[in-house]
Amino acid sequence: MSQATPLRFPFANPEPLQPPAEWAELREKCPVAHVTLPSGDAALLVTRYDDVKQVLADPRFPRSGEGAARQADTESGGCSTPRWPRPCRSGATTISSGAG
Repeated sequence: MSQATPLRFPFANPEPLQPPAEWAELREKCPVAHVTLPSGDAALLVTRYDDVKQVLADPRFPRSGEGAARQADTESGGCSTPRWPRPCRSGATTISSGAG
């Protein structure tokens, strides 16, 4: 697979329980592919297991913050932290296994 222009990512996938067909082709012919995300940001898609492990362990590759690609064209980049309700501390009781 020659890569003259970046691929659009994520790939269309008619079978949600199977990886897209592009993955196997990229692993074999272009293991580090240039892609364009829905946000319009350019990114590199690493498709081989050992390469992915190396990238994830290398602090030079940002995963968030400045320099990181955004998945969506929003302020959060498509990744937001869920806002879980704070646990209620008033009226909390202690559970013990002691008898009596």
